[in-house]
Amino acid sequence: MEDNSIGSEILVKSQNFNINVKRVIAFFIDLITFAVFPIIINVLEDIIGKKIISSDVLFYATTFFYLFKDLFNSSGSFGKKTMNLTIINSSNQGISFSLKKVLRNITNFIWPIEGIFILLTKQRLSDRLLNIDVINNNQ
Repeated sequence: MEDNSIGSEILVKSQNFNINVKRVIAFFIDLITFAVFPIIINVLEDIIGKKIISSDVLFYATTFFYLFKDLFNSSGSFGKKTMNLTIINSSNQGISFSLKKVLRNITNFIWPIEGIFILLTKQRLSDRLLNIDVINNNQ
């Protein structure tokens, strides 16, 4: 009988690598999506030669939508949906899942700390604190 533990370990590491790559790509898709809105507004303002929206309102609107991006569909953000990922609630205890989806995005604003935490633990700080996982829908 052959021992498949090494093969299983390689498969698990490959799947973890795959989901981590997909999460990074989803993150950049979301960043691009949210960067496009202010760019379009600025281009329109240049074309018509008139201010459409104040810089403060544009900043706060973009920040608001970024914080709430995971509520727009059941999978999570546009990037997660595109990469076939879904946010799941690992624990049904505590605060509501919708609130968890919003709170998890607050740590994006301290991305250097979040990045170091991901490198050390393979999980986002907010996901660990809120008992949230991101899963690959292909599995």
